Amino acid sequence: MDRFKNFAHGKCECCKKQLVWDNRDFGDKGAWHAHHVVPRKVKTDDSILNMAILCINDPNCHLNQGHGGNYQDAQPRWMWDCN
Repeated sequence: MDRFKNFAHGKCECCKKQLVWDNRDFGDKGAWHAHHVVPRKVKTDDSILNMAILCINDPNCHLNQGHGGNYQDAQPRWMWDCN
């Protein structure tokens, strides 16, 4: 909850859309995912600094930016294209 509330302020950290707390990992409106920026297979780091709150219904956010497009490995935040 800390990342969602204090860092992302309830918005996608990529496109800035408003998200719904109860729609974590599912839902139509405001659905979101707490994404590991550095993948867990590289480094097991569940710290708040290694997380990003990304919406899951916009193809430019979690699926594309978070996973490097087409479900590839995660990209660092500076490479995200959130237009």
